[in-house]
Amino acid sequence: MGKMIASLLALAGLCMCLTACSKEQTESTAETSASSAESSTQQQESAAATEKTTQPQGEALPAAERAAGLAVDKGEYVSDETGTLTKDECKALNEIAGSFSGVSCAAVITGNLCGASPDGFAAEYFNALFGPESTGFLILVNNETGEDRVYTSGACSLYLAQETIDLTLAKVTPQLVTGDYAPALEQLFQIGAMMPDTIYDHSGILSREQYDNFLALAEDGMRKTDKQYSVLLVDTRTWQTENSMQIYADAQREELGADGLLVIDVDGKICAVSGDFAGAATMTAELNAVLQDAPSLPITAAVTEYYDQVKDLS
Repeated sequence: MGKMIASLLALAGLCMCLTACSKEQTESTAETSASSAESSTQQQESAAATEKTTQPQGEALPAAERAAGLAVDKGEYVSDETGTLTKDECKALNEIAGSFSGVSCAAVITGNLCGASPDGFAAEYFNALFGPESTGFLILVNNETGEDRVYTSGACSLYLAQETIDLTLAKVTPQLVTGDYAPALEQLFQIGAMMPDTIYDHSGILSREQYDNFLALAEDGMRKTDKQYSVLLVDTRTWQTENSMQIYADAQREELGADGLLVIDVDGKICAVSGDFAGAATMTAELNAVLQDAPSLPITAAVTEYYDQVKDLS
């Protein structure tokens, strides 16, 4: 009997030992699986972090692609890639930039030129926003190399003296260096107010001499009136989206705030006159005849005739 009890006790001990060993193996396997899963998760997170840091950030894209993110058609003219400007400052600057008739302007603050020169970056950014033949300027606050720029295009490049631009830029450089961007950009945007509000060349065909001659014609034609009679030169592509040059001329006169506006398509040698005076339609017909019949310099002949007729409107 004693031997039987001893045998049963030994068997029970063996079962307990086997159960304990099985439990230890299960826990060991679970720990190994957990360790493996944790390692896999760490590797995935590491890979994701690496992918995130190697993908190009917004500021590292070429100028044209970054310009595409600025909605100038919605009144956005300032891109602050540094995030320094407040919403109120951006709003105020956007309002200033959008207030200049016939002049397209914008500003970009960046710390990455993506390998481009300051001049090249500014030109590419402006062209992407407004087109290479547009009249206007772009302010580049360049935190990468410290070489800030005011890039001018169209009539702005003809009429705005580089000395004036350089002097304005020099005045605000201390503010740009310290990151006080809002007042500095406000002063730089005022360059747009230096452009005459009578002759608008969006075709890019006028030389500085021709531009000055047209301004002289305008001054002479309007010297006896307090009303504004302007001229806008465009290419065919600019107005044909409206399907009618007259519709385009009416819309542009309203935007420019002029009392009268002569729009000339320098490609097709056709024009339209928009005005709040009697005889605008007759003037359109007469000036179209001048554009077709003038033996030389038809655009100059049409502008001259326009301002001669304007004298009679005063």
